[in-house]
Amino acid sequence: GKRRPPVPKKDVVLHDSNFVRRVVVCQRACRRYVLRRNGRAERAKMAAERRRRRRQVLDEVVSTEEAYLAGLSVLLDEYQVQLEAAVQRPGATFTRSQLRDVFPDSIEPIRQLSAALLADLRQEVAQAGGDDDAIRFGRHFMALAPSLRQYSVYVRGMQASIDTWTALLDNGGWMDEIGRVKARTQRREDLSMFLITPVQRIPRYELLLRDLRAVTLPAMADFDDVRAAYEHVREVNEQVNHDKRIADHRHRVAQVLASISKLPTGFAQRSADRQLLMQGE
Repeated sequence: GKRRPPVPKKDVVLHDSNFVRRVVVCQRACRRYVLRRNGRAERAKMAAERRRRRRQVLDEVVSTEEAYLAGLSVLLDEYQVQLEAAVQRPGATFTRSQLRDVFPDSIEPIRQLSAALLADLRQEVAQAGGDDDAIRFGRHFMALAPSLRQYSVYVRGMQASIDTWTALLDNGGWMDEIGRVKARTQRREDLSMFLITPVQRIPRYELLLRDLRAVTLPAMADFDDVRAAYEHVREVNEQVNHDKRIADHRHRVAQVLASISKLPTGFAQRSADRQLLMQGE
């Protein structure tokens, strides 16, 4: 029969152990380089995203303060001024006392605080010259924090304002004047919405500072200040909320006492610290 062709022998490669070791070391070095390069790129991407988000938060702090101050100005320069003029006209259906309840004296100091803060924030942005890392909003909120307790005064009188406002909803002359002022301002918000904004502003400050804290890097000038400012504003917010709860509670106690006939003389005046445990129909 035919002879089968010879099977070629497999090449035998003699491996140099030093050569293999050098290859392994080179592969490891390449992997480490790739990981470091990718890690640097990822960190740079995260830092850029954080800076972009910080820019958004800085803009939001300024823009919301502008809107807030504008609302306070509408409240005081439009509604209060026009209604004070209306109450002096013959045939007015509401009184100066009711106006004082709706527009407590504590609103104007709050507007001044907002105007001062906004001026400081704008100046801070201008001085930074486009360098967002150099913007230090935290120090301005730290300087403002002690004065924010002025909001407690407004909050404590808020219930009287709400009660008077609610009672005036059935007053045709009042509602006509409110409608004229709203048409004059060309704002979609009602008077009640302008009155409630100071109550909402301190919690908004806390949220804005929390967001700013989250996107402020340790290398930025504002790093320590924004953290301290957040804690200060958070403490003020807690105190304002505490004062609001006390004011609401005393108001409910006063309502209950007013509904009870033949109370002993002086009983209501001694009720400031009384606790309302339960209220039914």
